[in-house]
This record gives sequence, C-alpha cells and structure tokens, in this order.
Amino acid sequence: MINLERYFEKIPFHTELKFNKRFLPNLPSGFKSTIAGDPRIGMKGQYRYGTLHAYDFGDCWLIHKDRWNPETHLWEHMVEDAPHWLAVVAAAVVAPIVFGAVLFGYLSDIAREAQSTATNSQRGPRQW
Repeated sequence: MINLERYFEKIPFHTELKFNKRFLPNLPSGFKSTIAGDPRIGMKGQYRYGTLHAYDFGDCWLIHKDRWNPETHLWEHMVEDAPHWLAVVAAAVVAPIVFGAVLFGYLSDIAREAQSTATNSQRGPRQW
C-alpha cells in the first residue's frame, strides 16, 4: 500500500492529486470520515488523516494536504487552509450584532416618538 504521508511530503500544500481506485482501492488505515471540508459535486464522502484530506468520488480519490490538522489546530486551519469558512463564521457573528443595533435604534425611535406624543398631549393645545 502506498504511504500517502511520504508521497505528499514534497508536494505543495493544497495541490490536489487524483488517484484511480484501481491503483489505490482503499485509503490507508487511519483515515476517518469527516464533515469538515467543502462539499463537492459527485463526492461519495470525505476523509481526513492528520493534514491529509481525501474526497471519494466512487471511481477515484481526490487528495490534498492542508497546512494544519483541523482536529488539533482549528483556527490555524481556518485562517490558512479554509479562509472562506472564516468569512462565514465572521458573518454569522457580525450579522446578529448589526441586526440588533438596527433594531435597537428603530425601537428607541418609536419609544422617543411615543413619549414625545404623550408629553405634547398632556400640555394641551398650543397657545400662539
């Protein structure tokens, strides 16, 4: 069986290599099924072992090496290997804050207007 870790030692990070399943019918032991990765059209599943990430397409494997193992270095992995997911997380954090600020401003305006209307109605008609 091919030693994928040694095979990928000199290959640049994120370079995807395609392995026909006639040549590599199964992944070496140690690869575990994962959901941590970008879904691909036609993939049957994805697997990780350390920094290696493999996609199963039925007749072949598409494998690349990340800089960081997401199981042990999640933030480093998101920053260097998957920055698009970092943007999604940031948007998920920022959007509710912005929405809350806008809603608070809107409700504050309504409360001020209601208070102003109540104050004006207590004074009676204006005298000129």
